Amino acid sequence: MALLPVTEALARILEGASPTAAERLALKNAGGRVLAEPLRATLTQPPFDASAMDGYGVRAADVVNLPATLTVIGISQAGRGFDGPVASGQCVRIFTGAPVPRGADAIVIQENTTANGTEITVREGSPDPAHIRPRGGDFSQGTTLLNAGRVLDSRAITLAAGMGHGKVAVRRKPVVALLATGDELVAPGTAPGADRIVASNTYGLAVMVRAAGGDPKIIGIARDTRADLDAKISLAANADILVTTGGASVGDHDLVSAALGAR
Repeated sequence: MALLPVTEALARILEGASPTAAERLALKNAGGRVLAEPLRATLTQPPFDASAMDGYGVRAADVVNLPATLTVIGISQAGRGFDGPVASGQCVRIFTGAPVPRGADAIVIQENTTANGTEITVREGSPDPAHIRPRGGDFSQGTTLLNAGRVLDSRAITLAAGMGHGKVAVRRKPVVALLATGDELVAPGTAPGADRIVASNTYGLAVMVRAAGGDPKIIGIARDTRADLDAKISLAANADILVTTGGASVGDHDLVSAALGAR
């Protein structure tokens, strides 16, 4: 019997595979799962022009010639913007993440100013366009940002949350039944006795299955008889995948292939 290259063996295994059904999960429980459908942004981020610095929202035309003195007419902070326009000669105290008020089109950082009561004097520097994060600079509503098939790692979960999703459609975890075979095997924690060894492979495989996103189910040890093999294999009837260890060669006691082929 010729041995198969790993790539061909894997291709044969995957030939009959198909995705599991989709289910909707709360985003907080979806880490490590596979996205079942494309995910589109439900909102625009940022939803407004936002300041990237602490300083003052000004009209750029007012700070072309320095020093320039401006009247402070209000405050814009994260979560509570200034409700009003900024006219010539005016400015608004602004903090990082706050909406840029109407009429303002530049941010002067506070390090370049001197405050005096309700006025500031802009002493130096010129406004940097990067000090304003434009509306939609991250993404716009309706844009697909995560495609089906994406594993929801920490980065993808963070993005999905920012897109406004509280629940997502993911693939159900495949149930992987793990069956050890052989008259020589005993369960871990049992004294092996003469001519016996401890069944260990399925326990390591369970960890690998879980790490790969599956739901492992160890269904025990099948003895080297067709009757016991058939009974144990039946326990995997509701599993998506059955993995057996041992009994797959061509010896007199290697009955797994025949048992599976007859089903």
